[in-house]
Amino acid sequence: MAQTGSGGGQPEGTPKLKAPSPGPDGNEDVAKKAAAPLATASSHSDPYPHYIMSGACAGAAYHSYANLNNPRAAGIKLVFGAAYLWAGRMLYTGNPKLGYDLGTITSLGVRLRAGR
Repeated sequence: MAQTGSGGGQPEGTPKLKAPSPGPDGNEDVAKKAAAPLATASSHSDPYPHYIMSGACAGAAYHSYANLNNPRAAGIKLVFGAAYLWAGRMLYTGNPKLGYDLGTITSLGVRLRAGR
């Protein structure tokens, strides 16, 4: 279900998602139909959200180190920023599974680190 093409900041030959086609009985799977717009929007905006989160983590690390005098928290935030940067790079170079998996795990780590 992938077609090749360029655009969206991705190199030539990167697979693009397309809307699902009807099944043999003429009905589309409801989950695929609901996820198609999200997948299309994601394929056009990636890897920029990951790069934005990387920058936000770097800014938070600077704030922790310079203003709060907490180098441990700054180091943890830099690790999260590096993970987002790597995830974005994996999406850009054509390894979307690793990029999305790493981005998801990093987001869960940020959420767990943030606490309540």
